[in-house]
Amino acid sequence: MLNSSAAYQYYTMREFLDLRETAESYAEGQVLSTSNKVKESITYSGNAVEDAKNRKFLQEISEGQWIYLGEAAHCVKTFQDLLRKYVADELDYQEWIFPRLQRTESIRNFGWEARENLRGELMRVVPNMMERGAHLPEFYLDPLQCPSFYRYMSLNSPISSQESPYKVFEVLGGWTYRNEQPERIKNGFQTGLEFIGAEMVFMGKPEDALEIRKNSLNQVIKMLDDLGIVWRTVVGSSCCHSDSAKYGNILQQGCKPDEIPTIDIECYIPHTGEWIEIGGGDLAFDRLTSKFGITFNDSDDEVWSGCQGFGFGRALYVFLSQYGCERVHWPDEFTH
Repeated sequence: MLNSSAAYQYYTMREFLDLRETAESYAEGQVLSTSNKVKESITYSGNAVEDAKNRKFLQEISEGQWIYLGEAAHCVKTFQDLLRKYVADELDYQEWIFPRLQRTESIRNFGWEARENLRGELMRVVPNMMERGAHLPEFYLDPLQCPSFYRYMSLNSPISSQESPYKVFEVLGGWTYRNEQPERIKNGFQTGLEFIGAEMVFMGKPEDALEIRKNSLNQVIKMLDDLGIVWRTVVGSSCCHSDSAKYGNILQQGCKPDEIPTIDIECYIPHTGEWIEIGGGDLAFDRLTSKFGITFNDSDDEVWSGCQGFGFGRALYVFLSQYGCERVHWPDEFTH
C-alpha cells in the first residue's frame, strides 16, 4: 500500500498499478472540484466572440487564423505575466524557448501517428529539395509544445537524479498547430489552426512528478480564483498515453486523485451555458521518458514526467465571456 508520496520511489510502474486496495475508479468528464465563485454571479452574458470582433480586439484573416490586436494582445500578455508569477516563479520553473518544427520520431513517440483521430490533426512540413538539392528530414509543425523538451533530455540521457526534478516553463516559442476539423474552428478564436499557450513541463523521480503536477494545477487554480473566474476541474483524456493500455486503463483500475493521468481545468461560458477547457495537468508516468530513452545515471528509479498546459486563446475567450469587453469591468491585473 502506498501511504505517502515518498513511498513511490520504491515501486516500479507495474507494481504501482497493482497496488490498488483503497483506490477509486474515475470516468472521463467527472467533475473533481469547483471554484468558490458560482456561475450565477457572472453579470455579463453577451457573445464575447462577436463583441470582440466588433470592437476590433481580433481579426480573422483566414479560417482558423486570427490576429490579436491591441486589447486582445494586452490580455494575452497579462495572462503570460500572471502564469510566470503564479506558476513559474512560485514553483521555481526555468524559462526556455522551444522550436516549433518537430522531427517525425518525436511526434511518433507521443503516439499521434498511431491514432487516426490524432494523425489527421498533424501538419507536415516537406522541405523544398528542388532548391537545396540535398535530402532533408521531414518535420511536423508542433501540435503539443513540449516534444523539444523530451528531445533535449534524450540527447543528454542518462540524466542525474541529483539535479532533478527538471522544471521548464515555455511561452515565447510562438504558435502551435493542429489541423482542426472545420466545425471546431468556425465559431470563434477559442479554437484555431494556430494557437498560442504556455507549457510547464517537468521530469524527475515518481514522487517529484506527482508533487509538481499537483502544485502546478493548484497555482493555476489560485490564479483563476484571484481573477474571479468561474472554473472547475474534471477528469480529462490525454494523447500522451492514449496508445498504451497500461496507462489508459488506470482510471478503470482505480487510483488516488493525485494519480489521475489527466486533470483538465474548464471554465464557464455564460452565453452558451457550456464549460470549455483552458488547460490541464498531465501525468505521463514513465511512458514518454521510456519512449525517448531517458534514464537516470545514478539511480534505479524510473524517470517520470508530465506537463501543465494553458491556452491563451481559450483563456481570452473565457475572460471576455465572463467579464465582457469593457475595461471598467475587468480585474485590476488587466487594467494597469
